[in-house]
Amino acid sequence: MANLSQELVTWRKEGYTAIVTLKCGENRFTPEFVASFNKVLDDIESDETVRALVTTNEGKIYSNGLPLELFETMSRDEVLKVLHAITALLRRILTFPMVTVAAIRGHAFAGGAMLSLAHDYRVMRTGRGWFCLPEIKLKLLFTMDFLGLAKAKLPSDQYINCGLYGKRYTAEEAKKVGIIQDCCEVDRLLQRAVELANDIVSWQEEPYDRSVLSKMKEDLYHDTVKAMTMGVAKYYSKL
Repeated sequence: MANLSQELVTWRKEGYTAIVTLKCGENRFTPEFVASFNKVLDDIESDETVRALVTTNEGKIYSNGLPLELFETMSRDEVLKVLHAITALLRRILTFPMVTVAAIRGHAFAGGAMLSLAHDYRVMRTGRGWFCLPEIKLKLLFTMDFLGLAKAKLPSDQYINCGLYGKRYTAEEAKKVGIIQDCCEVDRLLQRAVELANDIVSWQEEPYDRSVLSKMKEDLYHDTVKAMTMGVAKYYSKL
């Protein structure tokens, strides 16, 4: 079993699956975190034998999203640069050229919830942790890219509850309404995510063509990808 590391994000290979671990506490999208995540994704894509990607976290937080306190110390241009990098990372995961599963070990809030939504599938630990888009409580508007991702991935009957009013979901509640595909105890979470990824990979007798899969994802989420490509600067033009 290979074990390859970056400072804030690590990965290891288990069979045909790359397991990525977010390792910096709240896993907020600082420039360093985003750069480390992208480096890991580069390494994974360079390994032709990898057919599935599973992301998970250490500790009790999958991700708390944007580094709002850091933004307060930055100029408008610096904030825009970070937002563009975050959007590019989410777009990359949304169209990643292999099966993707988020194993949510604890809280997934705001941008962290969006990170999980960028994956093909989601599983979540029971007993501890919330899935939530709390922008209304933070008095923050969604950027067009985040809005597009939420609309593309949240069940239509939950978008108002989750996207507008910031409802918090336990794992069981999130599964019941279709935000996640499964939930289980934390000691089985990663195993369940890998099982799900491997099951989907097994549907194909031969390895799928990565470039075709990525293009299919781009086509499937065309409007969301377009918003992710164009939306940040326009939406924040009045910062």
